[in-house]
Amino acid sequence: MSDFMIIVLVSVGFAVIFGPRVAQSANRREPIYGGLPAQIFNLIGSMSFVALVPSVLAGLILGEVHQAVPLAIGQLLTSLSAMVLFALVELPAKNRIAPAQPSAQEDEVWTAEKARTSGL
Repeated sequence: MSDFMIIVLVSVGFAVIFGPRVAQSANRREPIYGGLPAQIFNLIGSMSFVALVPSVLAGLILGEVHQAVPLAIGQLLTSLSAMVLFALVELPAKNRIAPAQPSAQEDEVWTAEKARTSGL
């Protein structure tokens, strides 16, 4: 088995094991409103981002950095592209379901009394 195949297998292993967990954690923190396409783009972006460091480390350990770096750059570009597509799908759905409303703090007026008692 070639060194490049080992790097790819390490990368894919980490992506398959930890990528869905990262995507699920992100979904728990902030729900996804864009449906299945948004979830798929989130999963692809998470998986490719999680695989970045292990692929470079495997390349360093095997002494094949010149093979690992292009793979890592491809993973970075894949992650970035997937997250941009995720944002393009998610933002309209999120605005449609939960339109942005100003918070109570934005409506408050800062007065001299508040300035004195704020402790700043």
